[in-house]
Amino acid sequence: RLKNNIAVILQVYNEESRLRSCLNSFYWADELLLIDKSSTDKTVEIAKEFTKNIVIVPFSEGSKGTENNINRFNIDSEWIFFITASSMIHPDIVDDIIMLTTDNNFNYDIVGIPYAMYSFGIRSKRSPWTDERKYTLLRKSKLISSDKLHHENQSSSSRRYHMKIIDSERVLYHCTNDNADNYFKRQMMYTSYESHYEKTTLNKIFLEILKSIGIVVLKRRFFLGGKDALALSMAYISYHMMKFVYYWDRNNKNNGDNVYPKIRGKIDKLWQEKK
Repeated sequence: RLKNNIAVILQVYNEESRLRSCLNSFYWADELLLIDKSSTDKTVEIAKEFTKNIVIVPFSEGSKGTENNINRFNIDSEWIFFITASSMIHPDIVDDIIMLTTDNNFNYDIVGIPYAMYSFGIRSKRSPWTDERKYTLLRKSKLISSDKLHHENQSSSSRRYHMKIIDSERVLYHCTNDNADNYFKRQMMYTSYESHYEKTTLNKIFLEILKSIGIVVLKRRFFLGGKDALALSMAYISYHMMKFVYYWDRNNKNNGDNVYPKIRGKIDKLWQEKK
């Protein structure tokens, strides 16, 4: 018998350093489901301490295969809570969530959970990634999954419930971007993936850059947050700038991959003739 009517699901790759803390926050779910993208570290070994519901799939970049991977599980719960290895949750708020998912009269399909987004160890209202709630608890019958990065799991319903924010600690935590190396490695992976699979244009990506600038200047007013807010804002904008460069390069027939071999061949030939 289902106790909380929730299936927690996450997709991971080489997350041994933070997976245990993550799963320790979600072991209470009726179904704890993990998709491992062929990790080469102790990720699967750690996951087995918490659940038997582990599916190992071939490695893929970004969100490729997300929809098919979710369908590998026969999920009994009506609610699906999507998390990442960066996620943790305060115990007290879990009780509030279960009250909703076990209430037969609860007439919503999306639950916005009080949220704390940490990036580079910083949680700030000036951060471009900050948000008061995370809408990641979805009714299964309304779920729409896709391979689009950052939009993998959506709902066909617009009926959203906004959980009350009690205090700053009683939240769903998301602790990501440990340092600059970590951030830019992930940024390269994500922007490269998007340049391969996202159907867009350079003009649209350029508009994304302008929008990101508008967010940090007008919405978050980074200039009131000192050097921390400035650094976070620059990191945020750089993501969209890198995406522009990747997409331009992928579609540029005269890039170095094509031009340089011709130059090398030409110079090699001249030297061969000189000999």
